[in-house]
Amino acid sequence: YALLDHNTSLDLDDIVDILDKCAEKVIVLLAWANEVRGIIPAKRILILLDVGNVSAVSDRIPNGVSGVVLKTSNVDIDFIDPFKRFFTGASMHLWITESSSPPSVATIRALRTTGTIPIIPTSLLTVKQTSRTKVNVADAF
Repeated sequence: YALLDHNTSLDLDDIVDILDKCAEKVIVLLAWANEVRGIIPAKRILILLDVGNVSAVSDRIPNGVSGVVLKTSNVDIDFIDPFKRFFTGASMHLWITESSSPPSVATIRALRTTGTIPIIPTSLLTVKQTSRTKVNVADAF
């Protein structure tokens, strides 16, 4: 998957080039979702939603994307369920942003049982024993 540089303006030619050359899917901002809908196949688009802008999602968006990347620093399993219902059939990814401590192994496993794919920064992962600042990759996955 390719997370596009959202500090630039939308360039459809660049998105098509990335998809043609290497990426299975692209992750685009919610603001770009309507612009790429109908041009890029829905099965190749994920939208990036920050928990702060979830109310801005229109009813048309779920049909134009194959999944959602929900960006948050606070992992709340109950918060994800309404998104899964709204985006029926779409893949759900939870991007856990940098924080002082990683999600617990139990939380990661609970996410996975709901069908949600956790995206955890490498700075919060380790191959050593799980600690309060890092979670062991094997424990989590």
